[in-house]
Amino acid sequence: MKARSERLFEVVYSWTVFTTVFVWLPIVRIVGRPEGYEWGIFGLRGVGVEGPFGVWVVLAAYAFVMLCYGQRLPRKVYYTMLLGWHVTLTSFMVAGIISMGEAATLQGQALRFEVSLLLVALPVILFTVLAAVWVFLDYREPWPQQADGWAPTEPSRFGAAVVLLLVALVVFRMGNNYNWVTSVAVLMTIVQWILMVGSFKPARISVTSNPPQSDDNIEP
Repeated sequence: MKARSERLFEVVYSWTVFTTVFVWLPIVRIVGRPEGYEWGIFGLRGVGVEGPFGVWVVLAAYAFVMLCYGQRLPRKVYYTMLLGWHVTLTSFMVAGIISMGEAATLQGQALRFEVSLLLVALPVILFTVLAAVWVFLDYREPWPQQADGWAPTEPSRFGAAVVLLLVALVVFRMGNNYNWVTSVAVLMTIVQWILMVGSFKPARISVTSNPPQSDDNIEP
């Protein structure tokens, strides 16, 4: 049961990282080249720093804490953050489909793609269910011991993420928000986010019911 829970966790965690990319990317784009960058989320819209761009900061901060520090927090807090993220994402997807029908789409102007929310909603709903299943399975097991402290568990990966972020900001500045240069910067930012959150991910050390004895307690 524990092995099944761990495998399911890795799948859910990877999908969660992927979904959070889309709240980090606008921040980097706004910092790198705010001029002419049009964004929108949950009915909120703006251009660069004009508009309620703070929503991106709040969502990215939530995502960062959930991915990087969530497993260091009490398990019920982590469960709530994880399920809250997926349920909210699913709710807005479904609401968009109900209100706009087939006209509801997910757009990426820099990468030149536009996908119907009807297609996007399928994996979103599926992984929300999988996240709930993982919480159910994991809650029945001892909460794993976590890495001590709040520093990155992989400093070299974190350093690479910082360097890649700086380079991405420069590349965004060189582009015009919608050409191939911007597309390269977008891909760099996606990789940078994955590296950054991965550098904080603690090792989940299984808890055993019978801890090993020290040498002093072992009789010949």
